[in-house]
Amino acid sequence: MRSLASFGCLALLSVLMLASPVDAQRARPSRQAIDQARTRMEQGQAYFLQGRFAEAASEFEAAYGIHPFSAFLFNAGVAYETGGDLPHAIEYFRRYVGVETNASERTEVETRIAGLEARMRERDERLARERAEREAAIAAGQTPPPTPTPEPEPTPAAPTAQVVDQLLSLVAVETEPEGATVTISNASGPVAT
Repeated sequence: MRSLASFGCLALLSVLMLASPVDAQRARPSRQAIDQARTRMEQGQAYFLQGRFAEAASEFEAAYGIHPFSAFLFNAGVAYETGGDLPHAIEYFRRYVGVETNASERTEVETRIAGLEARMRERDERLARERAEREAAIAAGQTPPPTPTPEPEPTPAAPTAQVVDQLLSLVAVETEPEGATVTISNASGPVAT
């Protein structure tokens, strides 16, 4: 697993590189706004790695409020999903595809939403069946089974590297002069220009 510091820097760089035309059309954020959004994103990543998924989602939401990079919505969805909060996960994935209408992973995100909705429907149907059985027992003068309660989602464990790799990242690149060519390299050489 990558160190948190390198993960945060890599994450910040990659999200801005993935910024959509919608993001590009927005006013250029101030350095202060980028720094604040990055700080919130990094805190969200730290919480995510600690298994504190609701807090991670809150930090990603705050980062989006500072500067609306769509990846923050996606990451909030991942955090909510990993933490078992399916309604909020669906909400944030929907917001993401609503903003990122041309996202390359749109189909995968829509499939993910459909899977989460199916899980919620199954749970709701089970609860309705149990409620009907209870009411039928009462009507028949029998001792009813216990009142149905939603089964909580399993307590999430710390995320695996595979789950962490689902998070989208943010990269901010400013050039002088504006429009100058930027090359991104790794140890093997250039990977993008």
